[in-house]
Amino acid sequence: MLARKLMAVALALALLSTVMPCHAIEASVADSVSVSPQSANPGSYAAYLAAADTDAAAGEYSVTANKSLQRVKCTLSEYKGKSRVLMLDPGGEASFPISVRTPGLYHIQLTYVPLPEESIGQNKISLALNGKVGFDSMQHITLSQEWQNNGEIATDSRGNQILPGQELSGEWITRPILDPEGRYNQPLRFYFNQGENIIRLTSRIGRLALAGICVFAGEPLPEYAKIRRSYNAQNAPSDASNLLEAENYASKSDTTILPDFDKSDAATQPSDPVRLVFNYIPGNRFSSSGQWIKWKLTVPKSGLYNITLRVRQNIKSGFSSSRRLMIDGQVPFREADILTFESSGSWYQKTLGNGHEDYLFFFEQGREYTLSLEAVPGPLSDVTLALDDAVYRLNSLYRGVVMVAGTNPDKYRDYNLKTEIPGVIDSIKDLSTLLKKQEGTILKVNRGRSGSELTIIRSLLNRLKRIEKDPDELARTLGSFKADIEALSTWNMDAKNQPLDIDYIAVHSPEGELPRERAGFFDGLFFSIKRLLASYMKDYGTVGEIYDEKTAVNVWLTLGRDQLDAFKKLVDNEFTREYGIRVNASLVPTGIREAVLAGKAPDAALFLSSDEPFNLASRGALENLTPMAGFDEVRMRFSQDALNSFFYKDGCYALPITETFPMMFARTDILHELGLSPPNTWDEMLETAAVLQRKNMEIGIPASLGMFATLLFQNGGSFYAEDQSRTGFDSQAAIDAFTLWTGLFSQYGFPIAYDFYNRFRSGEMPLGIAPYSIYTMFEVAAPEIAGRWQMIPLPGVLKNGKIDRSVSISNADGTGINPGLNQGLTSAVIFSKSSKKEDAWQLLDWFTSDQAQAMFGMSVEALLGPIARYTPANINAFKRLPWEDVQSVLLEQWERVVVIPEIPGGYYIARGINNAFRRVIYQYDNSVDTLNRYNLQVNKEIARKWREANR
Repeated sequence: MLARKLMAVALALALLSTVMPCHAIEASVADSVSVSPQSANPGSYAAYLAAADTDAAAGEYSVTANKSLQRVKCTLSEYKGKSRVLMLDPGGEASFPISVRTPGLYHIQLTYVPLPEESIGQNKISLALNGKVGFDSMQHITLSQEWQNNGEIATDSRGNQILPGQELSGEWITRPILDPEGRYNQPLRFYFNQGENIIRLTSRIGRLALAGICVFAGEPLPEYAKIRRSYNAQNAPSDASNLLEAENYASKSDTTILPDFDKSDAATQPSDPVRLVFNYIPGNRFSSSGQWIKWKLTVPKSGLYNITLRVRQNIKSGFSSSRRLMIDGQVPFREADILTFESSGSWYQKTLGNGHEDYLFFFEQGREYTLSLEAVPGPLSDVTLALDDAVYRLNSLYRGVVMVAGTNPDKYRDYNLKTEIPGVIDSIKDLSTLLKKQEGTILKVNRGRSGSELTIIRSLLNRLKRIEKDPDELARTLGSFKADIEALSTWNMDAKNQPLDIDYIAVHSPEGELPRERAGFFDGLFFSIKRLLASYMKDYGTVGEIYDEKTAVNVWLTLGRDQLDAFKKLVDNEFTREYGIRVNASLVPTGIREAVLAGKAPDAALFLSSDEPFNLASRGALENLTPMAGFDEVRMRFSQDALNSFFYKDGCYALPITETFPMMFARTDILHELGLSPPNTWDEMLETAAVLQRKNMEIGIPASLGMFATLLFQNGGSFYAEDQSRTGFDSQAAIDAFTLWTGLFSQYGFPIAYDFYNRFRSGEMPLGIAPYSIYTMFEVAAPEIAGRWQMIPLPGVLKNGKIDRSVSISNADGTGINPGLNQGLTSAVIFSKSSKKEDAWQLLDWFTSDQAQAMFGMSVEALLGPIARYTPANINAFKRLPWEDVQSVLLEQWERVVVIPEIPGGYYIARGINNAFRRVIYQYDNSVDTLNRYNLQVNKEIARKWREANR
């Protein structure tokens, strides 16, 4: 067998070599990236390849960790059976000399183990080759981890299955360096000069044990036909098979890959119409390029087998999803490098093959194999890369028109765009050529079928054809042009995902009988009837184990179902096992006050809004937490001001769970084009605004109470008088803050209402202030601006040579019946009528701890993805979550967060300030007189409420 011969040769070479061997076959096909030097963005991998020398690389070259030079924050020690391993802490770095005989483009492969630590994020490194960072991705390379279950799937008292926890496997991983965004089917390539080259590796995030580095050119994989000819002497066993349930994996690359239950088809294995039984791997959790899953495989007889998967791809209608098949870490032949699975609304079986014949694989009896599937971009890889570039260039064209004609051009005016925008015709022609090429590629990949993506591209092509003849047509149809760009960007983002539901993998003889693809009519009917009957008996608001309400702590959560699942699993597996306290968790998003009035309140509630504890405490509904054991230690987990809004009289009635605060977001590419930099002070902000507005661009500033309070604090003012009996809005600092705040909208024309996410992407709004949680949305959903923006602290007021960047986290805008201050906090409370206060406090103490908050955050992200990244109020837990790339800048701003205390009548402050704001903006009233007039009304209401509270 050819594969065996190749392996024998590789082993022989390894024995002769004095350095660590490369396992290069895992990534043996060279990239086929289509590069257009004219369109490639500077700093991109495509531009790097286009500029690289085309000399053919050849051979393999290795260096072990003990040969490293200039080591910083790292040591050599023995680890996991290997001697003189390099142990790198975060910030640790080392240089590795590697000499190559033939210059050219090579892959880089690492052998490493991610080390367990308090942080549970990804391992990230940066590379420099010969002192240079050739392309942007070299600065934030993500290393694959290997995760496994730390136990078996358990069953609760209702028969529903419970997933075990997850842990790093601790095994050595040998993998080539991949693109961190997963845009390429093959590993990245780096240009090496002839002779000695120096690789500088820095551990940016996470601890790492590094055994060595291998540089290899990569050999083409053999075609299946060649492998098939080597099977001639083998006989396929009859009626032999092994069924691998997808949910029973051995290991995986990501904590987000979790099994789920599907009740749409009785043929899904295993199935239960009533109970929650994990029976498949959902495609929405196994869709990102670079993710992989491994299963252990043995066969009853030696011989040739087919591999059949029962799958479903009902997310990307009309398009296939791609996977790479590996056996014992190696791709068996070229065709297995990219396997495609067509879209379908229902489950189907697919035997791996080329359409003419099914692939055969040789397995030996008694040997354990590792079979793995890895998500890869597939045949649309080049298309999505080209469309990323197209979206950026289309947005640049759109922004060029905005700079000349504004966002709402006069359709009857001649803007002479052909002259005003240099090179606009050439740009339009290049874009038309680019989009036309991608249209043809998509049609070819999609076998001639036309879908929504082609409608979008064709709409843009028709528009560009008209614009080429009359560039002013772009100004007349600017709104619909922007809509087309947004539609193309959205489709391109979705196209990069490779979702595939997997029920099982059958390794079987060609004549072997497979399970049914779908349930029969009567089986399906009976299954559906049982499901329907069970739906009337199931409590969908409660998850996990249900205990006797008289002995268990009953907790209400005001979040979503996924967060409830994550919380209950964490409580059952960690809290109940450690403390022996049972907890019932229910989803109750509204109705807390009504439950209190009706005497039906639970023992505790989590994730209440920031103003709810004060409202409930002032009515005697909550328990004072101050006397609880360990309260002083618990409050140290949070920022200094975090508990301010939870005090009433002399007691504290809640603990913070989550906390978000504003940050400034800047499109550095646009600012650089205009010779600007992100502003540090409000004076600089106004100067920047003048330049941007001359180019018809805008800045996004919130028209909320929090923005006024931020300016108030930065000017040295106070929100309340010292005794909190009235506001502090009669000070000069308050007048200055209110005048500047309203002036941003009345004098400088800042927009009051806007879609910051889309306008920031398009470049219409290159500066803006928004909650820091939107950072993950830009990271995940706006790939076309990657590396062209940053998140930084808010501008401040220069005082005594220092900039005061204080920030309020109030989001109140004065609307609603009882809006309160609506600060960026959620809280945990214990109700005063609870008979299990001590147990409830133990739960709150545990849940707000460093470990529990970090674990809960990772569980939520595993379920919902990075866009739903958790924002804990616990500072140490925040440091352990995957905010590492921006952790330092967020911690810098967090130190300046000011949480405003809640007081009786505080709800009227947001209403009064908002009314004053509207009078100045819409009625053009004097800002000083208006603030004073409404401040009197607010203080009267506060005084009245204080009198009521002191009765």
